[in-house]
Parts: sequence; C-alpha cells; structure tokens
Amino acid sequence: MIRAALIMLLVVDTVVMALLGVALVQEKPSAPKVETLLPSSSPPEVHQEEPLTDPVEPTEEIVIVEEPAEPPAPTKPSPPISKPKLHNMAFLYRNSRAREVWLVGDFNGWKKGKDRFLLGKDKLTWTCIKRLKDGKYAYGFWVDRRIISDPNNRRREGKRSIISLPKTER
Repeated sequence: MIRAALIMLLVVDTVVMALLGVALVQEKPSAPKVETLLPSSSPPEVHQEEPLTDPVEPTEEIVIVEEPAEPPAPTKPSPPISKPKLHNMAFLYRNSRAREVWLVGDFNGWKKGKDRFLLGKDKLTWTCIKRLKDGKYAYGFWVDRRIISDPNNRRREGKRSIISLPKTER
C-alpha cells in the first residue's frame, strides 16, 4: 500500500515536471530513513537504504515493522453476576366455608387478581404457590372480601403476616 502510494506520487511528480518543461536532473538523492521498531528497551535503530534508481519501480522495498502492543495489565476477575434466587413458597389456608381465597401482599401491591388459591379435593384446604425473591414481605389472605392474617404463621406486624427469605449463596 505504501509502495503503491510512493509510485503514484513519483509518477504524478514526473508528469507535472514534464508538462512544465522542466528537465529532470538525475542526482543521487539522499537515502530515505526508515525506522524499524523492535521490541527492546534500546532506542529504535535507523537504517539507510539504497536510493531508488528508477522512479517508477523501486529496487528495494520499504519495510515498516510495528512494535507489538503490550499485553494488558492483569486485572482481578469480576465476581460473577448471579441472578436473585427465587423461592417456591406454598401458602395453605383451611376453611370449608370460604368461596374465594387470594394471596395479597407487598409482592403484588395488596391487590387480588394475581395469586389465587386453589381448593383441594378435600373441599377444606386452599393452596397457592408463589415464587418470591430473597427479602422480607408482609402478606395476608383475601377471603370472601376481607383480608386476614395467615393463621399458620405466628410472625406478624400488626394484622399482617411476615415472611423473610434469606439470601442464599449459590
């Protein structure tokens, strides 16, 4: 690529000089300096090459050697990004007279409609499975239009049942 550019420059220069009627004087031009970069602590060496005898076709190639890039400094590997663990939580409620039971709490904005309990074959036990991330949650059961605390969980804040899911290492 560099060779082609040099040849093109010499050809254009020759044509311009010929058009202007200037005669080319064949003098021995000073040899071009080429830096060869070697991977060492010493300064780069400077080589002089033979002058080009024919302006269109050089007899020697100009070689530029690039110094290899230094390898990046070793870094500490970053800890793997782990996804929060989800816990499958089973909520049970026993009431043979209930017509509709929903799980409500911090995890669904205390709104019914997302987490419905299913009535078991015994017509007594209502069950809801909910996947929760690690953390502390207040919750309750929406039973026939009123919210009650979980009778199976003694841990409460006011009338709200509390569940804490610890962070676990994977």
